[in-house]
Amino acid sequence: MIEYIELRYIRSYEHCYLQLKPDLNLFYGPNGVGKTTLLEAVGVMATTKSFRTSSLTEMVQHGHPAGKIRVGLKDQKELSLEIQPRVRKFFINEKNTSKHSDFFGQFSIIVLAPEHFQIVQGSRKERLSYIDFILAQLDPFYFDILKDHQKVLQQKKALWNLNLSKNTFLDQSWVWQEKHENLSNQIREKRQTLLQKIAPLFIHTYQEISQKKIETKMTYQIKTEEKDRIKLLTSEFYSQRILSGAHMDEVEISLDESRARSHASHGEKATLLLALKFAELDLLFEAKQGKVVFLLDDVGTTLDQVRRKQLFSKVSQTKCQSLVSTCDLYVEKEIEATCHSTHVFTDSKSSIHWNSTPL
Repeated sequence: MIEYIELRYIRSYEHCYLQLKPDLNLFYGPNGVGKTTLLEAVGVMATTKSFRTSSLTEMVQHGHPAGKIRVGLKDQKELSLEIQPRVRKFFINEKNTSKHSDFFGQFSIIVLAPEHFQIVQGSRKERLSYIDFILAQLDPFYFDILKDHQKVLQQKKALWNLNLSKNTFLDQSWVWQEKHENLSNQIREKRQTLLQKIAPLFIHTYQEISQKKIETKMTYQIKTEEKDRIKLLTSEFYSQRILSGAHMDEVEISLDESRARSHASHGEKATLLLALKFAELDLLFEAKQGKVVFLLDDVGTTLDQVRRKQLFSKVSQTKCQSLVSTCDLYVEKEIEATCHSTHVFTDSKSSIHWNSTPL
């Protein structure tokens, strides 16, 4: 899968070149030394987005005009990204590509980090983002639909700042509402199709790893909406709130007919999260013909010993390339015997550095 990764002027790294093994790669060391940065960089090269920040510019080391990331793939393909303020330059085998869709999805990622507990216990936005992230890796054009939908929402909200009369508001918002409904229908259709595939995998996996016969469900719920467009827009005019759309839907996860986010124990939530990630792995691994990298950040904090054992057993069975970071010596010793590549971090930069052709 990924044979090497190289960073220049990315966060704490002036220059780092790291060779990776095709299976388990462990990054061990104290907090704040750059372990997560390597996982983040791999994620950016798969999706063109960071799982840590909304702006890639934040990854560029302070005082430098640009940062660069390069990864080499097993199929002799090399991907490069240059990050500048408001500019992103993508290269495949050193040739610039202007098409985002050509670069996006050369390989897929699955991310498991402590903050992902919010998928189970947080707001609906967390679960919708989880589903949207998977969809975007299966269909690179799905991000375009989401972006168009967000733009329409912004246009609808902007009308409230114009102090329009009700009739003028209805006239001007009508066309935006039509676009909003069309895009919401596209998003809902794709989300529901994905749920039909991933929900059975999730339910089976949860029952298998929990060893409990608990009724488990994962359903897509569309918010009840006013069908009469004039009534809907009139309500939006007075409330100054958007009252319909795919962004208001919910992915409900339940155990024994009770909402997991409010009724499940911490242990049950951890198992639910693990089951979600296993289902994601199975789905993407098949769809992408094995071109999947599992990024496990701060795994000692995210999961306890029992669930870590289940996790690494699954990764081993799937033969999925994995990058694991931890600051926990116990975790490092726990998986060291099965890990083929351990990188020890001792200060603000990795202790493993090689010279290479500069980016």
